[in-house]
Amino acid sequence: MNLEYTLFGNRADGTYLQIDQTHAHLNIPATFMYSEELKQRPVKVKFDLKSHPDWK
Repeated sequence: MNLEYTLFGNRADGTYLQIDQTHAHLNIPATFMYSEELKQRPVKVKFDLKSHPDWK
């Protein structure tokens, strides 16, 4: 199964997440989704940074 979605990161308050030009604060429950039936399968995350080669 492949699933792609857009993640908006404009609220860093401990519950949500924030992504800006300098960093990414990823709250895992606010970042990833899973199917209960597939939760034992590994997760692969890919960050496409082609348009931001200096971002860390």
